[in-house]
Amino acid sequence: MAIINIRIDDTLKRRVDFILKKQDTSPTKIIRELYLYIAENERLPFASKSLVKTKQELIQEIVNKLRDLRLFSGEIINISDDNMIFAKENRLEIMEQVKDKKSDIVDSLFRYKYTISDELFELSQEIVQKCVLALTEYLEKNDINSAKAELQLSNTIMDKLLDTFLAEIGIIWETPPEISSSELINSPKMTKEAISRCFRKKPKKMQA
Repeated sequence: MAIINIRIDDTLKRRVDFILKKQDTSPTKIIRELYLYIAENERLPFASKSLVKTKQELIQEIVNKLRDLRLFSGEIINISDDNMIFAKENRLEIMEQVKDKKSDIVDSLFRYKYTISDELFELSQEIVQKCVLALTEYLEKNDINSAKAELQLSNTIMDKLLDTFLAEIGIIWETPPEISSSELINSPKMTKEAISRCFRKKPKKMQA
């Protein structure tokens, strides 16, 4: 028996799995029936389109997902600044959203990894992971303000990462706020070495 392995967007898989569960069927059964249909009818049961995206469009997709996580993180700080307390069930719901956003970003990074440098690919994963960690710790603290500085620093680094991606596709470079040495020293999770590897120099713009 042949074994088929496929990669699919995490969000799409969750949506389809939910539908398949309601239909009391499974991905394996659906794929088997699809192959049987194609073999018997010598055609697909749907129109298949192959959309070729430019490098700029691929990177813009990553930028959009990074920006979504960054804005979400900023909104969490704004809510707590207004003295709104996160109930336990709300924190769990928020963290599920954070995990989904992280999954979407990582999925795009792996799908389009050859459109960016290896260095930027690795640092993107590292920074996104640290942003999620900072959000998690921020939400789990009994005194929510005690983790605020860490999350704010994470957001600043995310801003730098976004600027780096935008520069990759030729959009005007906007220098983000500088991170002071004291902030880096007080933040062991965001090491100076890791940040400098990503933001040591401006990436080259695409040739027209």
